[in-house]
Amino acid sequence: MMGMDIRIRDGQEQDFLQMLPLCDERYGSGYFTKAIFDHWMGHKSLLKIAELEGAFAGFAVMVPATVEEVMEKMAMPREDVEAIAGGRPALIYKSAAVPRQHEHKGVMHALALAGLETARQEGYGSLFGSAWVYQGKSPIAGTFRVFGFKPLYKREKLWYNDPDYTCVVCKGRCTCDAMIYYKTL
Repeated sequence: MMGMDIRIRDGQEQDFLQMLPLCDERYGSGYFTKAIFDHWMGHKSLLKIAELEGAFAGFAVMVPATVEEVMEKMAMPREDVEAIAGGRPALIYKSAAVPRQHEHKGVMHALALAGLETARQEGYGSLFGSAWVYQGKSPIAGTFRVFGFKPLYKREKLWYNDPDYTCVVCKGRCTCDAMIYYKTL
C-alpha cells in the first residue's frame, strides 16, 4: 500500500512479548510458547518481524528441517520430500501472523519477500508449508500462490495430535485441515 512505512528486520529477544498475544489471538493457546520462540531464535535471520510506522505489525518464520522433520510436520512420504528437496537443505514455512488492524496493508507480502530472499541467500533449496484450512478458508493460501508455492495435497486434522494446542476455531483439539504447499528456490 502506498505511503505505508513497512520495515522488516530479523527477530530479537523482545519480540516474544508481542508475538505471544498475537499467536494466541490468531491461532489459539499452546500454539506458540517461549520454548518454540527460543528454537526459532536459533536461526534469527529466518524469523522476520514487520514494523509498520515504527510499531510491531507481525511476523513470519521459516525453520530448517531434515527430511524426517518435513515428513512428520507435513505428513508427507519420504520420496516426495526427497524429490522436492533435491538433496539441498529444506525449510518449513512454519508460521506467519499479522494483527487484524494491519491486514491488507502489504505487511504479509513484505514479510514473505524478505524471508524468501534470506532463504535463497543462505542456500536453502526448498520450502514446505502447511496452510491452515478452516470453514472453507485458508488465510495464507493467497500469499503462498503469489510467491509461487505449489499445492501438493490436503491433510485432514494435521494438528489434532498436539494435546497442548487449543485451536482458536475448534475451541479445543484442532480438527482443522491443511493444504500442503512447496516451493523450490
